[in-house]
Amino acid sequence: MVWNRRARKTRGGKNNPVGEWVWSPRPTHPPLVSLDAFVGVQSVAERRERSRSEPGPNIEHPQTARTYPLRSFLFCAICNRRMFGKSGRDTSFYACAPKPGYIGENHPKSLWIKEAHLLDAVHVFFAERVFGPDRREALAAALPESGAAERRRHEEREKALCAALAELARRRDRQFHALELAEDPDRRFVQGVQARVAELDQRIRGKKGEIDDLRRAAPPRQDPALIDALPVGACEVAALPDAMRRRVFEAFRLQIRYDKVTTTAHCRVILCADTIAATAQTAQDAMSVGRPGAVSLPLCVVPPAGLPTEGRRSDQQFFTGRLVIEGRFEPSAPKGVR
Repeated sequence: MVWNRRARKTRGGKNNPVGEWVWSPRPTHPPLVSLDAFVGVQSVAERRERSRSEPGPNIEHPQTARTYPLRSFLFCAICNRRMFGKSGRDTSFYACAPKPGYIGENHPKSLWIKEAHLLDAVHVFFAERVFGPDRREALAAALPESGAAERRRHEEREKALCAALAELARRRDRQFHALELAEDPDRRFVQGVQARVAELDQRIRGKKGEIDDLRRAAPPRQDPALIDALPVGACEVAALPDAMRRRVFEAFRLQIRYDKVTTTAHCRVILCADTIAATAQTAQDAMSVGRPGAVSLPLCVVPPAGLPTEGRRSDQQFFTGRLVIEGRFEPSAPKGVR
């Protein structure tokens, strides 16, 4: 059981940091999902905020004329914002155009790239790294780099949290300094400083809790055997119907980061032990699309070689941890900066 997830009395019901949650000493009921799956879903929800999950055009918007396959999966590597779809004549683009007050130091006023070029890169990524016959070799070559990148992201997150904590401490110190400089502070002024210091103290405790949680949570262990649970074969991802293509992207937790500076697209998918059977079935369904007479059959996930199966129930997991598959590609002829 968890309490204090929302600040219902002090901050208008806003979500509290995880460090401020109050956990019961022991579980009060069987968990519906594992803690790792819950934490993973929370991060996905934060990344997908204000983006529809349904395929097809936005029927609630009267001016919708088309749909964008990479909607909610594509991010700008410079500012980390989600890129949005735009159309010009018969060509679709994805753009990143922050408001004037939010443009970063190295970010152009706006940047654009053609949808077709990105879809080609995503198709190559899935064909070679996910469904290709040589995926094991590519994974073996990329795993050390992927592990280093995961640790680097973990360290960058900790550095950002520590910087935020230091900034909160400076703000609190400024309140004390302002109180010291006041020659004859009235009661209202003192109460205002006290309220502000109490608010900052609460935020500091929450930030310290986030740092402690991050330091306890080491990057999850990579399980290369997860890739063997996926079918091998041809899958024209770029040519799939929108509903099926979006189902594939969702199942694989696709994320694309387009870097205008290097004109590269960094593709990443994540396989999780808890959902690998459903992910493999989605891949099998996608491979059967567009093939006359093809029938998608239920997949039987085979345990990794050498794993004892005697005495194991049929519904028990064969795999542990997760697997991050990454690839960097250069989309052909990217549209220039506007």
